[in-house]
Amino acid sequence: MLTRPSNKWLTIILIKWMGYSSFAAALVSVLVYMYKKKHYTIAPKLSSLQINTASCYNLNTQIQLLTPPPSPEPTKSWSTRLLNGVISATRKRKRLTISLKNTVLWNPSRDVNTPIHAFHENTVTLLNKLVHLYDIYVITHLNSTEERDQINRLLSKSNIDIHKILFCSTEQGKLHIIQHLKPDIHIEGGCETTDGSFIINHLDVKQKIWIKKNNATYNTDHIQLSNTIHDTWIAQC
Repeated sequence: MLTRPSNKWLTIILIKWMGYSSFAAALVSVLVYMYKKKHYTIAPKLSSLQINTASCYNLNTQIQLLTPPPSPEPTKSWSTRLLNGVISATRKRKRLTISLKNTVLWNPSRDVNTPIHAFHENTVTLLNKLVHLYDIYVITHLNSTEERDQINRLLSKSNIDIHKILFCSTEQGKLHIIQHLKPDIHIEGGCETTDGSFIINHLDVKQKIWIKKNNATYNTDHIQLSNTIHDTWIAQC
């Protein structure tokens, strides 16, 4: 004969079910609480980081606004500009070589060993003018040491740089000096024993001026022949 379960067992089963349900609910509550706690703890930190970044940006912007711009590079003084201008002008000047005898200087003495050199009229003024226009070197053919001293005394009246006063003892030596200097213009007059044709014929420069007595003045593409230096194109510039 079947019997109904007693109320005691029903009560036990109900209590167990309620216990399991409560435990599950409590576990869910704990998980939800931990999730919310983690979420609200990270969010403020992120917000704080964003605020700090924005504050740094604003601070940097203010610093840039308050910081004066860099000072411009100081301009060069007028003396420096003048010096640079002089150097540039010197570099651009053409080089001129002058064989002094029979062009700027003349010797009335018939004895080459006892010369009495003097300047042709107005040639000191011309030399000083050319010094400002060209990079000048002057060359003199010498026959004695005494002649060197005489030439140096005469040139002390001009503005020629003493380091650009050169001497030679032969026409071949003069040609070597001129070729070494590589001038743009050369003025030749020979010496007591030559008329300068050796230099004119062997020298390769852009322009040559040949001072030669008792000859008609004429011009070609690279050479001008004249009786005096005052009748040449270089004296007219």
